[in-house]
Amino acid sequence: MLISLVGVMFFSMTMSITLAILVSVLKKTPGLAFGLTTIGLFLGTAPIFFIKINNMMINIIFIICMSIVCNIILMSILKKEGKE
Repeated sequence: MLISLVGVMFFSMTMSITLAILVSVLKKTPGLAFGLTTIGLFLGTAPIFFIKINNMMINIIFIICMSIVCNIILMSILKKEGKE
């Protein structure tokens, strides 16, 4: 339950930021920006229906690994923006 609440909190914060970034990039087609975020949401939740993990330790390891990957991607994006 606690892990689910943390996930919902992170998702609620980042989904609006992602949509705003896509709308700012795709200024002429805001509907496409919304559609891309919707597709991303669907593809991100689709594995839940096919893979069932009951072990809490595996869930924690998965969350940590995904957090590390997201931080690496964020740092690479910020480095590219800093060079420009």
